[in-house]
Amino acid sequence: MHAEQARRGFTLLELTFATIVISLILGLTIPQLQSVMTQVPQQELSYLTRTLRQLRNDAILQNRTYWLVFDLQNQQIRIEEEDSGEREAFAEDHPERTLRPHLIPEDWEIAAVLLTQEERELIQPEEVEILVDNSGFVTPFRYQFREREQPEETWEIATKGLLGRVEMLNPNTKDS
Repeated sequence: MHAEQARRGFTLLELTFATIVISLILGLTIPQLQSVMTQVPQQELSYLTRTLRQLRNDAILQNRTYWLVFDLQNQQIRIEEEDSGEREAFAEDHPERTLRPHLIPEDWEIAAVLLTQEERELIQPEEVEILVDNSGFVTPFRYQFREREQPEETWEIATKGLLGRVEMLNPNTKDS
């Protein structure tokens, strides 16, 4: 009877083992979950970094002017080029993939585009144009986007400096 009474709970060794197993499982799954949650913001940052780098280089080397157009109505970013005084957007089948129109992922939306770092008032026309001129100058802007189902958590990508260095401002660390 004493043996049955002593066996009612878990031993310290069993509890320690269970805690270690649970910790290992959480340690392996939480980083993967976080990377899934930040995958779209990182893709947007990567897209804008590559695109602005290419546009600046082409603008300087080929003496051209480009516009990065944020189309809030169609939820896309497209690139336009001035050729002989006329502006024309690059086609979806353009051989250079970076110059094709970029669709915002379905579950996400462009919240706003601000045209300067200091400006606090949101500009929300149907389209916002960012100039990349033949000197490599990029109009400073802040691009805000969010997941449609979590509109309170807005991600922001901002350009810094005259050459438009791009950086991500996480919604949890953003200074408003």
